[in-house]
Amino acid sequence: MTYLSMDEAEEMYDDMIDECYGEVNVGVTFNASRVLKELDPIAYRCGFNDYMDALFEDGYTLTD
Repeated sequence: MTYLSMDEAEEMYDDMIDECYGEVNVGVTFNASRVLKELDPIAYRCGFNDYMDALFEDGYTLTD
């Protein structure tokens, strides 16, 4: 069993999004995770919840 804090889990999710989608350039460059989190926080949170479900299935557990 692997233990993660919520911050660690969110960082892993952001890293996964950034690896999949890279950077967004609109004259200034942003990480894809930041764009999603700030422009569509509901979609970000839904995706994070799905990501957490997959982590739980893989044996991860959240700590306080």
